[in-house]
Amino acid sequence: AELRGPEQLCRPHRSSGSWPSGSPQACGIRGLERLREDVTCSICLDVLDDPVSIECGHNFCRGCLSAHWSRVSAQGPRCPECRAPCSRDRMIPDTRVKNLVEKITELLQEEPEPVRPDGPDKGKRSFLLAITAPLSFLLVQLNKRSSLSLLS
Repeated sequence: AELRGPEQLCRPHRSSGSWPSGSPQACGIRGLERLREDVTCSICLDVLDDPVSIECGHNFCRGCLSAHWSRVSAQGPRCPECRAPCSRDRMIPDTRVKNLVEKITELLQEEPEPVRPDGPDKGKRSFLLAITAPLSFLLVQLNKRSSLSLLS
């Protein structure tokens, strides 16, 4: 069975020894692409630009959220994702998510080099495969921490 969830490292199947996505490079890149989905603004559907967190813990582009809230109803500003009431002055810049977005984008823009499983570039492959799990874990922890700090 194919490994699911970006928090798991992609590795060969135990029984066949084959990679779930055809190659270790493709597996690592797919993991980064799944992480990219986690740093995508649900308003513009693009990678977060100048990310901010709001009281419920969701992240958006500052410009997208400001534009969305400029069109709000009489109910006042609400989270575009969960509809929780929000305060306009509680948009908190999220520099950790911004740094994470930059790193993921940079890694996805790099051209993957062909790598043999036993070749001299084994270290590059290992790095690409190993980075997907910690980045995902970090994003989950940041979102949890953001939610907790905004509630207190």
